Amino acid sequence: MKFFGGLLTGGLPGRRTPCTPAIHIHPRTPNLQIPIHPPVSSKPPPMSTSNPTPTLRAQLSTHLLHSGAYDRINSHLRLRLEECGWSSEMRALAREQSRAQGQVKFDQLLSAIEQKGVESVPDTIKIEILGMLREVLEEVVELP
Repeated sequence: MKFFGGLLTGGLPGRRTPCTPAIHIHPRTPNLQIPIHPPVSSKPPPMSTSNPTPTLRAQLSTHLLHSGAYDRINSHLRLRLEECGWSSEMRALAREQSRAQGQVKFDQLLSAIEQKGVESVPDTIKIEILGMLREVLEEVVELP
């Protein structure tokens, strides 16, 4: 998975697996994916790093959603991308691609600009977001 395709976006757009929450792809900003609120449940039990399993990702995703950390990190990411001009740049690139290709479907437009979008996120923002994710992981996982 890519930087945006990991925990923040819930995996592949429009597809749902046992390890990913249901998502809604925002029509104006393809990389902004909004989670559809999961059913309310109790807080997951603390996890151990001694036996990492495929459910670790699912438990972490659940914790991110239920604790509000997902919304906090996602809001911070959107704000920082707006501040640095990345969002405007991607909107302009999408318009340019759309005009060049004529009548184009969303999936085609997304595949045309996605790689450039991922590569053009400033490293400082990637480091900030990864740091925020690391903090959440340290809250959830019991370290030996």
